Amino acid sequence: MLFYLLLVSVASSAMATSLYSRDRQAFGLCYEEDCQSAHFSYNPFGCHGPKEWQLVTSCWHDCGGRRQSPIDIRTRETIYMPGTLLHFENLCTRVPGKIRNNGHSPHFSTDTRVIALTNVPHRGSDKYIFEEIHFHIGKMEGKGSEHSIDGEFYPMEAHVVFFNDKYENISIAKSKQDGLVVIGIMVEVSDNADQAVKESLEPNTYDTDLDFEKTCPCVKRSDNCYWKYCFCRLKNARIMSTLMEKYFYIVREYVPPQNNETRDFVHLTEFISPVDVLPYDWSFYMYDGSLTTPPCSRNVRWIVMRCPIRISAEAFNMYKLVQDVHNVPLVANGLRRPVQENRLPVFRNFHWKTFGEETPYCPDED
Repeated sequence: MLFYLLLVSVASSAMATSLYSRDRQAFGLCYEEDCQSAHFSYNPFGCHGPKEWQLVTSCWHDCGGRRQSPIDIRTRETIYMPGTLLHFENLCTRVPGKIRNNGHSPHFSTDTRVIALTNVPHRGSDKYIFEEIHFHIGKMEGKGSEHSIDGEFYPMEAHVVFFNDKYENISIAKSKQDGLVVIGIMVEVSDNADQAVKESLEPNTYDTDLDFEKTCPCVKRSDNCYWKYCFCRLKNARIMSTLMEKYFYIVREYVPPQNNETRDFVHLTEFISPVDVLPYDWSFYMYDGSLTTPPCSRNVRWIVMRCPIRISAEAFNMYKLVQDVHNVPLVANGLRRPVQENRLPVFRNFHWKTFGEETPYCPDED
């Protein structure tokens, strides 16, 4: 009932936000000289919307440039890249976390430098520190992922953000050419909140009773029939579902920071890890792109996992109620940048019709 009552105000709130943006546009109030004061939104009708980001402030000019993300991954055009497996340090170690609604989305983050990603393709021996996990959803329930695969979208997309260990923090790394790696994971939603239950099988085993997700429906895309036999073992992200159900309600309302030095974080009583959203199968696509939010810096090595995960319906519904800077629920305008019309080279680390390397089993997942 609470969910229903909160959603009935979405349409009117979204309309008010749209009118507000159009008024500002009419009076030339959208441009910000001060980059730190600039604001963006996902409202497609306002002057702060995705198509206008490069015009809001001079610091965001990359948003209108080349090599922008997200993209549609055309699997038929991907290039096989042999011998590339992801390596992590301390992946099964859970670290203290916190969450904050920054007015655009709630982010789970950590201040530790314990968990790291290594063996990133074409990044040599560089080590990347785990920084945060956040999600993207859409205005249309079935089209929430930012990336698409052969034109197919998922209800959500999780982003696990890492920054290069050679830099003191992510703020510095964001401006460096080798600064960031982001792992993108497609997210399915359970039919009901009880579906995301504990799996009984041991790790690294397959069984015909398990839920497998067909990665590319041959009946829809005849040109991809050559890999129609490729399936994914679908992981129920139980721990992440629980965290989302609990903390997205706590940070549902946007609270502006007191000043530039103060951020209103809520510290988690639980610990977090990238394994909370990583799929079982570590097969991935890779390309060089950009941040999908301003300033749209073109320094992101994207690793988009081939296989999805699944969260509970309750977690998904709770996320849709989180409010943006105008106190409008995220579902009103969605939280995804449209696919950019870039034909960037995309690589893959797997052969068709094969299973990839599986995520190591972490006891705390139970």
